[in-house]
Formats: sequence, structure tokens, C-alpha cells
Amino acid sequence: MSERIKNELGNLVFASGYLSEYRYYKQLILEKEYENIQNLTTNLREEQYESLRQMIEVEMIVNAVQYCSELGAFAVCVKNKNIIKIQNFLASLTETDIQFFFKNIEKCNPSLVSKYMGYHEVKIEQKDEYKYSLSCERYKNDIIRIANFYNQWYPLYLSYKHGLRIIPAIDENTHKKIIIEACKDNTSTIYVLPEAWWLVTIEIITIVREIYRKLYVPLIRKEAGEYLGIPFDSSSISTKGEDKAPPDPNRSIHRSISFTNPWWIHEHGEPNPFY
Repeated sequence: MSERIKNELGNLVFASGYLSEYRYYKQLILEKEYENIQNLTTNLREEQYESLRQMIEVEMIVNAVQYCSELGAFAVCVKNKNIIKIQNFLASLTETDIQFFFKNIEKCNPSLVSKYMGYHEVKIEQKDEYKYSLSCERYKNDIIRIANFYNQWYPLYLSYKHGLRIIPAIDENTHKKIIIEACKDNTSTIYVLPEAWWLVTIEIITIVREIYRKLYVPLIRKEAGEYLGIPFDSSSISTKGEDKAPPDPNRSIHRSISFTNPWWIHEHGEPNPFY
């Protein structure tokens, strides 16, 4: 096996954990910062602490939008059967491709939904077709919820991402929190924010993480395992590959890749893959 392929597979397995978990834990960190902002420093005025809290609220929204965007990219990648070449595919994917996915998921028929889920990569037995149908419906409903959030807050995400063109403030008349967005045409857009507006991110982050854990992480590990020729018949499997032409001819290089919770694990009598 070439060094390039080994690197790709190693990065693939790493990505399956990193992409699926990082933003979830970042959300937990942001929530902790929000609750304990005054422990950061003791020399700020109360209004400055409040401005920091508002920016952490924005960070939570931005983090959740980015998590949704990454999930959308994964879904498109899976649909196009590009799991093994995921790095090159994600690098060439445009934001327009991801927006198209979220804007059109509600109109997708079950067959297309199943491809975004990776079900065109596995065999569904006839006795499981009803569960398969419910699984597709559940996934589609969850993606629609994610899409509604993504479409609502994507403009704010862009303003944050490109130049931090947003300013937290308080409306002097209503005393409500607002976000002032500096627009490219020298105008401003004002977002009037309800109390605890960021709480929706907790729900969205949780849904995205579950989709990764129940569908895409097992699929990535299945694809990588099949590529390496590893049987998936236990809950934890490891393999070692040896370079045929190591840099030092007197030394072999061994690489280990561990797979946990592979695709066909049975839990509580319910066979995977079902979302």
C-alpha cells in the first residue's frame, strides 16, 4: 500500500472523529465561558462584560452554522461516493454546493435522501425496508430543521467570518440586545435579538452530532476498513500496514489504525444502518 494511500486513510479516520466532535465540544466550552465570563478578568465594567456575553452568543451561532455547513459538505460527499477521496472533494466543494443541499432537501425524494445518507453504499434487506423508510424520513426532517437554522443565520455568519463586521449593542429605547452588521454598501443591518436567542444552537449542535455518530462516522470507518481489507465482525478492530520501501532499508515502518463501533454492530436488537 502506498504512503499516499496510508496518509489518506489515516486522515480519513482522524477526520471522522474530529469533524464530528470538535464543534460539539466547542459549544460546551462557549457555554462555560458565557456562564463564567467574569472569572476571565476582574477589571471590566458591567457593560463590557455584557458586550463580551453578546459576542459569545454570536460565537455560538457561528459555531453552529459552521457545524451545519460541514455536515452539508459531508452529505454531498457521501452522495457522490467520494468517501475515500474526501480531502480532495471537500477542498473543491463550494459554499454554493452546500447551500443548494440545504435549500433543496425538503423537495428531495426518498431515493435521493437515501444517497445523502450513504444508503446506496449498503444493502438493505427486504424485511428491513420499513425501518429504512422511517430512517430516511427521520433524517430528512432533521436536515430540514438544520437547514432552517442555517438559512436564517448564514448572513450573520458571513459577516462574522469576513472581517468581523458585527457590533454588539443595546437599543437605548427598548433596552433589547441588538447586533449591528456593517454591510458592504456602507449601510447597516440591525438584528433585534430575543432573550436567550442562542439556546437554539444547543438543539442544532446535538442533532448534527447525532447524524455524524449514527451515519457518517460508521460509514467512513466501514469504507476505510473495506479499503484496507479488514473484516467488521467485532466492536474494536486494529490493523498494521508495513511500508514496502521504507526510507531506511534496515527498518520497517508500522502504522496502526483502530476502528471502534463499526458499521454492522447490533445495539438493543436494532440492526444498523438505521438513523
